[in-house]
Amino acid sequence: MDSKVGQEAILLGTIAQTMPDPMFIIDEEGTYIEVLGGIERNLYDSVDYLKKKRVHDVLPTAIADRFILTIKKAIDSNSLQIVEYELTSINMNLNPMDGPSSPQWYEGRVFPFRLSSERKPVVMWIAINITEKKRALIERDKTTKKLKKALKEIKTLRGILPLCSHCKKIRDDKGYWEQVDVYIHQHTEANISHGICPECAKKHCPDFDIYE
Repeated sequence: MDSKVGQEAILLGTIAQTMPDPMFIIDEEGTYIEVLGGIERNLYDSVDYLKKKRVHDVLPTAIADRFILTIKKAIDSNSLQIVEYELTSINMNLNPMDGPSSPQWYEGRVFPFRLSSERKPVVMWIAINITEKKRALIERDKTTKKLKKALKEIKTLRGILPLCSHCKKIRDDKGYWEQVDVYIHQHTEANISHGICPECAKKHCPDFDIYE
């Protein structure tokens, strides 16, 4: 029976070590008790160097502080905590930097975990690279903001416009009569340029053959 349990433990350990995403067992003080998986070099740096280190030894202070708060919250509430964070290899101490060099976004799934060999409370922290998803969301948000800004700036003419049948002025919503070109400029994004049509050219400039 003990032999079977030992074989199963070895099998589970082997599976964990071959996971593409890294998994960390971290105590409440932020010490990496065990590191597993994370073999996908396109998404992650090697994680073996983290073992027995503290989060404040390897991570920027602000992020390390956030890690500790997340760990304590998971332990105190005995529930899953999900946190998003951005890391760049060059900003991490002792990092082998054998993974992506550009800033990467991660989703940390953190939950309390019982480890018989440890008296201190620990958590299992699974890190998932969400960089492509995050970049897509950021681009979508930028596009949405641009569209909202463009829609806000667009001015349209709607409804029936009161137009004088003689001078062709337009009455605005305040009751004032304005030249057509002034009204269009004020109520649309169009720029007005002036010219003269053939009929008006013959009528008002008979001595000039403008259209010849």
